[in-house]
Amino acid sequence: MTRSVSSPSGNNISVNEEYVRIEGIAMQPYAGAVNTSGIYIGASFPNTNNDVRISHCLMKGSTTGSNYTRGVYILDANANVTIWNTIAYAHGTATVGNGGFHFSSSNTASCYNCTAYNNRYGFQRTTTGDVILKNCVSLGNTGNDYSGTFNTTYSDYNMSSNTSAPGTHSLHNKSASNNFVSISENSENLHLKYGADAINAGTSLSSLFTNDIDGQVRSIPWDMGADENLIGVLAFTERTSAAGFVLDPDIGGWHGTYVADYDG
Repeated sequence: MTRSVSSPSGNNISVNEEYVRIEGIAMQPYAGAVNTSGIYIGASFPNTNNDVRISHCLMKGSTTGSNYTRGVYILDANANVTIWNTIAYAHGTATVGNGGFHFSSSNTASCYNCTAYNNRYGFQRTTTGDVILKNCVSLGNTGNDYSGTFNTTYSDYNMSSNTSAPGTHSLHNKSASNNFVSISENSENLHLKYGADAINAGTSLSSLFTNDIDGQVRSIPWDMGADENLIGVLAFTERTSAAGFVLDPDIGGWHGTYVADYDG
């Protein structure tokens, strides 16, 4: 995964072309200027003949005084954007802005298996556009996990720490600490932990993609969020302890969890 940090006056990436692919970039916009974003789509496309795709990205926020950042900010009423396997976190607590995924104006936008944590808003739709959210996890955001109106027909299998997650199969009132490996400030690890509510709670989107943010192949039933939890269960019959493994009575044996680094 490639790193990117913005200059003091701009966004990490500004999309100004109609057919764009952004994949595998870890970025942190600089909050010294108001309203900077990891990815900004506001190019005033002349019509809806465009296709912007964002995947496998990690976007950490920053805050300087009253200035704020966003992860993805879409401000083009003609834009067609698809985002998957992407994480946005720590985009401040200011009273405006600070969305992990902010859909201000778009024609269509879809988020699949994306994760938002500790932003002011996890997923925010404020003006126009048809926005679909599926298999998304949004927890511990200070304003709201999902703010605004999203497509009610196709948005489903989402998770929130309140009751805002759209969809009849969505999970409500779940906590970040029960789902992520670590939520310690500046040491966040937003992979799913063993026993997370998001495990096996999603729906397969294999017609669109088959892996997670780390490139690991997803297995049915899919997990919610950007990470697919891969837990290997090892049964021991002759040993009473094992370095690196812990006894779990729920599975009747020893288990270990492999946690991949975002940059690995």
